Amino acid sequence: MVRKTHITILCMVFVFANTGFGYLYDYKPELVSPDYRLAAMGNLDLVVRHWDNELNMYDFGESPAGLLDDNQGKSLLYLPGSYGFTAFDEDYDDNGDSDWHGYALSLLGITKKAARLAGGLFLAKQRSDNVYYSVWDMRTVESYYDNYSGLCVAAFRFSSQLVMGLQGEYDKQRRRYLIFGDEDWYERDSYLYKPAVLITSSQRSWQLGLNYSLTKIGPYTTAHYFAVPFLYNAPHVTLGVKGGLGPVPHHDDWRKSIEVQSLFHILTDRGSVDLGLLAMFESPRIHNDFDVSSSPGWETELGTGIAYSDKQFGVVGMQYKRIMTRYELTENYTVHENRISLGGEFLFSKVIPLRLGYVNVFYDHPYYEYPAYDILTSGFGVRIPGTELEVDFVYNSKIIRYSEYSQYWYDYYAYTNVDHLFGLSGRFFW
Repeated sequence: MVRKTHITILCMVFVFANTGFGYLYDYKPELVSPDYRLAAMGNLDLVVRHWDNELNMYDFGESPAGLLDDNQGKSLLYLPGSYGFTAFDEDYDDNGDSDWHGYALSLLGITKKAARLAGGLFLAKQRSDNVYYSVWDMRTVESYYDNYSGLCVAAFRFSSQLVMGLQGEYDKQRRRYLIFGDEDWYERDSYLYKPAVLITSSQRSWQLGLNYSLTKIGPYTTAHYFAVPFLYNAPHVTLGVKGGLGPVPHHDDWRKSIEVQSLFHILTDRGSVDLGLLAMFESPRIHNDFDVSSSPGWETELGTGIAYSDKQFGVVGMQYKRIMTRYELTENYTVHENRISLGGEFLFSKVIPLRLGYVNVFYDHPYYEYPAYDILTSGFGVRIPGTELEVDFVYNSKIIRYSEYSQYWYDYYAYTNVDHLFGLSGRFFW
């Protein structure tokens, strides 16, 4: 009876997932987090660790060798979802309108045997359409996106201290444009191969990895990249350090990066207090669309946050991130991006936790006025008693505001857009 209940609920999740909408690659409307629990809580990713946001070798270290320890070592069937996107109430000086729609489907399965062998397969399909009407020149621009992607990953534990892993990815993007009736097609095939090795201390207090990735985009670009992730675990602190180096094709630059994350876990009588820190630096800035290229400059990200967890009532937290991007062009300048997140999860019922959040994004640019964002997040989870099934629903309302005054034309431009994004995911363990 329990097994039949599991199958029925999983089928329901799959049907709902098929009704979702997808995203557009150019515009990229995205939920604030790929983890749907965090996406409903304002993305407190520095202080709330969940299935897809753990400080381990798979999530943080990006190593396929860490697959055995990910998700607490459990096998799972996962619908990372599907998420939907709509945009309306759009107003750009009454000069245009846009209609967006589409769908996305994805499925991930991972199986693990006796903590020695793990394998996983991920499949995804996205289709999105956009029709833009311009009042000024009476033209219609239509864009259609049809994308496929797949991933396979495996890990094998040779001993208690040595694990090896391998990951392969394939992605195909197809774009079709119609402008004044003229049609243009663009296609891109990309491949990624990533072998990795993981060394663990006998006390499992630290782990050291080595990842190599080869990215091939179409017939043009091959990119090589080496990364060394390191993790240290103590009773009340987890520290992750990740450094990387690799040449950028067709350029004299070398991609250099380092990232540090830490989580301090302080126990209290009723729960715990978690403090999170983030520091990241990358040079040069990397672009990966129809080619892998770089541009002069660098990007750095700093973040901190705090969360309080109560065993009876839930979790509340806040965090702040500052992203600084340096453009080294004819006239050098730095753009500052600020992100403030507030959110919480409230256990009014242990079976259905409710989640709320708020994200504010604003920029400091020396020459241009960038749009500001207010994102309201909400959602809930479903935990079926006596089962290993989890279902999460999320809704993000993204309000984009932009205004500019042109002294040359003596005109004032105001732009407001409201995006509505829905997400649904399900995860079944065994």
